Amino acid sequence: MTRCVLLKYGELILKGLNKRYFEERLLCAVREQLAPLGEFEITALQSTVTLVPSDDSLVEPALERMKRVFGIVSVCVAWMVPKDPEAIKDAVRDVVAPTLSRYSSFKCEAKRSDKRFGMTSPEIAAMCGAICAEKNPGIKVDVHDPEVTVTVEIRDRFAFIHAGSER
Repeated sequence: MTRCVLLKYGELILKGLNKRYFEERLLCAVREQLAPLGEFEITALQSTVTLVPSDDSLVEPALERMKRVFGIVSVCVAWMVPKDPEAIKDAVRDVVAPTLSRYSSFKCEAKRSDKRFGMTSPEIAAMCGAICAEKNPGIKVDVHDPEVTVTVEIRDRFAFIHAGSER
């Protein structure tokens, strides 16, 4: 399990033949903001930039700096885990569910860009929701207007799990 920062960019995905130019400009701005902090592995795939720091203590400072980058519509701290149902369950149980105690309601959702993954999005969401509800019996499930949303994203190489995003 690796803690990282996920960045989502907005209208950039609408660009046509010059989309790559705008992505490069965005990545340059991201690198400039991160340079004073230390080393990061930066990956841009599927309209998401993943920042994996060389040191876990860099996650929060990176999160704050990314809020200032033009073109980023949301930022969040996420857990990067192998694309395996057991690894996803462990991450939800051990690191995400315990953070929900400060909320009164939640919902779980899944986004599966890798359609070859062995579970459907509703199955992933149900699995994670059951774990969160079991770990937090005083919190209600509210699929229409939750205070926080736990999201599991199944991407090309990893699964990313996060609860809430900022911007």
